This record gives sequence, structure tokens and C-alpha cells, in this order.
Amino acid sequence: MKKISWNLSPFKSGMVILAMACLLASSSVFADGDSHMASQGEKDFAKNVYDTFQKALPPGPEGWERTQATEFKELGRVFVTNGWPLPLEYSVSWQDSKALQESQMKQAEEIQKLAKENPANINDKTTKEIFRKTAAKDATLKIKLETNAHSVSIQKDFVAAAPVAGGQSFRKESAYGDSGSWNEGATLVFLGKGWKLTGSGSSRYMESSAVKGAPVDSAQTVVVKVEADPERAKQVIAKIDWEALKKLIK
Repeated sequence: MKKISWNLSPFKSGMVILAMACLLASSSVFADGDSHMASQGEKDFAKNVYDTFQKALPPGPEGWERTQATEFKELGRVFVTNGWPLPLEYSVSWQDSKALQESQMKQAEEIQKLAKENPANINDKTTKEIFRKTAAKDATLKIKLETNAHSVSIQKDFVAAAPVAGGQSFRKESAYGDSGSWNEGATLVFLGKGWKLTGSGSSRYMESSAVKGAPVDSAQTVVVKVEADPERAKQVIAKIDWEALKKLIK
């Protein structure tokens, strides 16, 4: 079973492509006939999932710049992994460009001021303090949705949160990074077949009771991740069309 780790690194802009294949740890797992050209039904399924994901999300914050959004591409070759349905992803990101630029300008000014007083004052400790003091908070928002994830890594700094639309939820709070940068937290919401938290410490996973051998063009689970300031994350989650997402699950 594929183990999925959600990447919570600092916000980065850029275009990503709709994931159309489930990657395995070893290519030896594939057998003849595990891949085929997508049928019309599979193409229609992928398009429906993409459209539903896109329409279920609220617009970005007013005045913010959209910096990334998944571009849909029609299914080509489909890889069937040990009988699990097709995993599909959609993500979109926004940023408060003005706030981020102002933060960078303040950082540069503080560093120049310190260097002018005494260049020896510039070191890892002082620059970290400057970054912490001038960091822009609540300036980025990223949302990611995925179908047919069956085992998701839950880092130890995630704690259980109030259920969302009947699905279990976890929250990791915003915090300063090692360099003094500001990293927004994240909320995870799990919809679908019997999710349960397993393991402990750094080896915790949410695992579903999804049925192996279901049709490739079916959705058994939907996982939603919202990376944002806690208050903004609440506002975004309240505006997501959860009923539309749940209707995808068969």
C-alpha cells in the first residue's frame, strides 16, 4: 500500500500537473497489463473529479495573487496499482504579494542597518532574529485535494481538530522555521471509507477501509489540505462545498 506524506515546506509558487498515475516504490511490482490507454469512462471520471474539485473551492482572498493552479490534462496512459482506483490531485495557491514584498524590504533594511553599524554583527543568530521580526504572516494560502489516498502520514505536530463535514480533521499550527521564516500551518480533512489513526510518534498514519479491487474510475476517499493562517483556514473550510466532494465518493 502506498504511503503518502504531505509536503508542508514553505510556500513555493509554480505550476503543477494533475497526477494521473500512482507511483510505486519498486517498478518490479508492475506486471504485464497493469497499464493501459484510458477508456472514455476513465477520462470522463478524471474530468468530473477535476471539475468538482475546482468548483468546490471558494475564490482566493481579495487582492491576493493566484500563483499556482493545477492544469487539467486529459488522461492518457493509466497505471493500475495493485487493484486500487485512480488517484487524482488538484491544488491551487494564492499569496499577498504586497505583504511579502514589504517583508522582504524590511529584512533588507534591517540587515543593511546592522551591517553598517558593525559587519561582525551579521551572523546566523542576528539574521534569524531579523527574519522573525519582519516575517509576513497570513500572506499565503494553498489548498490541495486528492482522491483515493488510502494511507496518509500524520506528522507528530498534527493534533486532532473538530470534525469537518463528518470527516476527521487534524491541525498543525503556524510556526517559525529554523531560519526564522514564517511557515503557515495546515488543516487536513479526511472524507470516505472508515479512516482510522494508526501507529504512534513519528510513525502515525490515517488509513482508510477502502475496498481493493474497486473500479479504477471510482473515488473511495477525498483528502483535503488547507495551508493557511488558522483564522483564514477556518474561513476557507467554511466556504468549501463539502457536499459536492462527498458526492464523488462511491
